[in-house]
Amino acid sequence: MGSSTGADDATLHTSPIDRPAQFTEAKRFVHNPEFLRRYDQAMTNAPRRPYVMAWRLWDKRAVIADALASAGGATLRGRRFRRRNAPGAALLVSPSKTTEITTSSSSPKTGRITLVGAGPGRADLLPSRGARALADADVVLYDRLVDPELLSLAPPASLRIPVGNGKGFGSSQTAIDELLLEHAKSGAHVVRLKGGDAFIFGRGAEETDLAVLAGIDVEVVPGLSSSLAAPALAGIALTDRRSASGFAVISGHRAEETSYNWESFASDDLTVVVLMAATTADEVARQLLVGGRKAETAVAFVHRDGCPEEMVELTSLVEVSLLGCRFDSPTVMIVGEVTARSHRVWRTRKPLEAKRA
Repeated sequence: MGSSTGADDATLHTSPIDRPAQFTEAKRFVHNPEFLRRYDQAMTNAPRRPYVMAWRLWDKRAVIADALASAGGATLRGRRFRRRNAPGAALLVSPSKTTEITTSSSSPKTGRITLVGAGPGRADLLPSRGARALADADVVLYDRLVDPELLSLAPPASLRIPVGNGKGFGSSQTAIDELLLEHAKSGAHVVRLKGGDAFIFGRGAEETDLAVLAGIDVEVVPGLSSSLAAPALAGIALTDRRSASGFAVISGHRAEETSYNWESFASDDLTVVVLMAATTADEVARQLLVGGRKAETAVAFVHRDGCPEEMVELTSLVEVSLLGCRFDSPTVMIVGEVTARSHRVWRTRKPLEAKRA
């Protein structure tokens, strides 16, 4: 029977009658389920004569190599057989010598982009589908307000790049777009982790269009927007039927623009939710007053909703027009009589109380 010089050297000697033995020996060095399945299938279907079985397996080397390549390669023991998970290469043992067969994919690995809405601020409010996307990420581009705990869901070897921006600082959208394309085209799974929901004032549509135009697969995982989470966590029902028949969501960054028809928000039974309102709350209030909203209309500010340092302040529209908002970002402004009822409804952690500067 053919013999080996030892597991460390992994050199297999051959003789005409011992060809099947070296393939049995090879199984000790190749630990890949697909290889072993193909090996056993070949040996089962082959004739029983030993040397014919050996040659039949060798004839199937290309099929097995392709299977190994698609499965990410085999794990081999022994100095001469050691590999470092190099996809596309499979080591098989011939009846007469040790041979390395190299296969290569004709097309490069295709990358993809997943836009994940991280929710309002707490890691446990992340959608489970978003958590699965992070667990499979090669690159994570994350916003400034994303809970750092979420980054631990990504593999340790993944690349984490902060791309948060704010008024006058941070990464430009052009720079973010370039990073998305660069890493996705290199074959990586890129997760774009965005606060709230990617499609609510989050430029998710622009980034989705960018991927589609570049021919890159893109998926969107919806997140819990602060426009819904902040009122709910503060015990404010946006459409409490005793006070409101609907609600509108607008951006505080556009308060100084003429893009909004402020008169359309004048109805007392319409709740207005203003995102990114920290620096422009006074202007929003003035515009609403000019548009016809009553001076005594109740207003609530919810700062860092869902976080341990969450704060809620109750005030009136006229006071906001004079004093503005005392909180910094992130803060949600809620305008409407539903905020006046909030002290009578449930809170998840602590009673709602006015906190004045």
